[in-house]
Amino acid sequence: MNFDYFDGKIVKREENYNHVKNMLKKINFTKGQKEIIDIILKGVDNDFRDKKIYVFSGKAGCVDRDTEFFCETGWKKISSYKEGDKVLQYNSDGTSELVFPTEFHKYPEDNMTLMKNKHGINQCLSDEHDIVFVNRSNNVTKLNIKEVESNHKQNKSGFGGKFIHSFTPKVSTKLELTEPEIKLMFINFMIGELNLEGKGVIYLKENREKIRLNAILKKSNLEYQVKSFGKVERYTFTPPRNESSFTTEWFKCSVSQLNIIYNELLFWNKNTPNKIFVKGKINADFIQYVLTSFGKRAQIFKINTANTRFKNINIFDKRETEYFVEYFDKNLSLLLGSTKEEIENKNNLFSNYKTKDGFKYCFSVPSGMLILRREGSINITGNSGKTFTLSTVLKAFKMLNIETLTGTFTGKASQVLREKGVESYTLHSLMYKPNVDKYGKIIGWRKNETLNCDILFVDEYSMLSKELIEDILSYNKITIFFGDNKQLPPIGEQSLYLEDKTDVELTEICRQAKGNPIIKWANFVRDGNLLFKGIRDKSGDGIFATLDKNKDIDLIEKLKKTYTQMICGTNKMRHSLNQEYRKNMGYKEELYVGETLVVLKNDRNNEVFNGQILTITELVGKPYKDEIGLVVQDVKTDCGDYTIYFEGLNNIEFNPNEITKLKQKDYNFPVLVNYSYALTVFKLQGSQSDKVLIFAYDMWFMYYRAENKKIGKEMMCRALYTAITRGIKKCIVVF
Repeated sequence: MNFDYFDGKIVKREENYNHVKNMLKKINFTKGQKEIIDIILKGVDNDFRDKKIYVFSGKAGCVDRDTEFFCETGWKKISSYKEGDKVLQYNSDGTSELVFPTEFHKYPEDNMTLMKNKHGINQCLSDEHDIVFVNRSNNVTKLNIKEVESNHKQNKSGFGGKFIHSFTPKVSTKLELTEPEIKLMFINFMIGELNLEGKGVIYLKENREKIRLNAILKKSNLEYQVKSFGKVERYTFTPPRNESSFTTEWFKCSVSQLNIIYNELLFWNKNTPNKIFVKGKINADFIQYVLTSFGKRAQIFKINTANTRFKNINIFDKRETEYFVEYFDKNLSLLLGSTKEEIENKNNLFSNYKTKDGFKYCFSVPSGMLILRREGSINITGNSGKTFTLSTVLKAFKMLNIETLTGTFTGKASQVLREKGVESYTLHSLMYKPNVDKYGKIIGWRKNETLNCDILFVDEYSMLSKELIEDILSYNKITIFFGDNKQLPPIGEQSLYLEDKTDVELTEICRQAKGNPIIKWANFVRDGNLLFKGIRDKSGDGIFATLDKNKDIDLIEKLKKTYTQMICGTNKMRHSLNQEYRKNMGYKEELYVGETLVVLKNDRNNEVFNGQILTITELVGKPYKDEIGLVVQDVKTDCGDYTIYFEGLNNIEFNPNEITKLKQKDYNFPVLVNYSYALTVFKLQGSQSDKVLIFAYDMWFMYYRAENKKIGKEMMCRALYTAITRGIKKCIVVF
């Protein structure tokens, strides 16, 4: 169906519409996704005469708290993620690399789906989650968990996709050890020990092992002694590093160093093929990492050492073991096994799972694919179901020859979509053109008169300002917005039009988690109730309380020193809290690596948005004065490289006439930022923290300045709800 515009009307041109429509209806979408498809198909049916603007809200698919992700120091529970952690992503070419996630997701959830078999598949997923697998054409692809479950139960032979369990690491680090030193350390970890003097001690009986160890010791140029006890020889030496087992540093091995360890592993593992017995979890983790890096499907099992059947079976030595790593040459596996028992229990591979903490977790990464582990099994998995829906609709429109464009607010968001197969551009590049002077320098921006598309898709609409939304709507195009409608918009900036026009929510973002006091009281506020003083609610790891600013002064002062995320209503309070926190921490310099900053204004040139959080990874040089006398600093952050200046530090105020003059001079403003230990509720933009301290008394102006009490109460409740849901474990509200 080729669409031509005549006075805002659409004319159908081709006859393949029914074919595409039926194809879409056959896909086993989740309930929320199906609602979106049905609404869009209804629009296509009547040429979008009845409705031209659609708003769809949704969240990324997630995993349970016990699922682990791989960071720079090894495996870590996803529920223990800290800002600054890198995450191991899987690339479509089979490689892996550590990246900073573009977003960390944590949402309330009671029930998930556990997909588990005996062959290393173990994933606990929410209904929106995408599963990564290799299809019959040997291509890496994705499918929603519910579609996989439906396909598996309908087909006699089960789901036919093959699940991925290994990867080829892309690493730029290495250990400062020679090849013989790496071999010697490995052997000592696995079959030797450190004595009280810090000497490595290894006992060997077989000649092949003695010959190999002697050769390694000679090449390492280390002094060593050999003493015979019959056929057994004891080797004593000073190891290159004073370590008795693998440490987190060993995960920094280069690929060539991992290959050295892998070859040694194959040589010394001769008695129990496909099983390696080790003592200590860190040793099991590292051995699994090595095997997985070279195409093996490796799974960790814990041994009950009290069971005599498992005593003294270590293939390397005679000590008791705590774990064994089982591995297979094939790195791909099917969901359904071939035994009679497995076939009879085919439908039991999927089961309902009640979350232990009432939450679900996930990351967004550029490739859209994560390397995760659960109960010792490594699996490659995806994340957002929203992107699956978007990409499916775009493919259908392409088949119909409907011209579409997809726009995002930031370049990073656009890159994420492109990595997931969705052609995307920043909205600024689609909608604006630069004004340049005679030297070719940008001196301003002007809005394009038209957009070359029939339908415009806009992702993450909650980030958009009122000005940008109005510019989008001014094109009078069929526009489909995706995003999150539950966040409080920046005050005075975002159009309320989209908030009231949500057509479908892909997931129930704020489902109450039983027993969690933060969610309990968040829902209390969301239902239109204002909080009161004196609440003390604790359950499990969760704490929710309300304090009196006049009666609980000492406690509040103590909390201000330990809570790294404080939330208030006014900029005056924000300034005060940030300065007080940095003073309590003993900070003397203006900036330190690791500090987080909040962007205070939308900036098209730098593609940053109001409320965006930047984490400093490097300070480039020292502060300096720019061409108009502003004191600025060049920094590298997790979102890009910027020149920044601090609000209030320069004691310079600009009036509109001066700004116009600066623009005419081709002055490029640096990014305006400030510290983010305290944020106004309008700049949270989905950020979360283990502990939040909310100064609710600084938000009452929303109530008193409103046109009427009803609107004021609604705005106050929305602000409190947004602030409360930022807390993960502890939430304290001060009135």
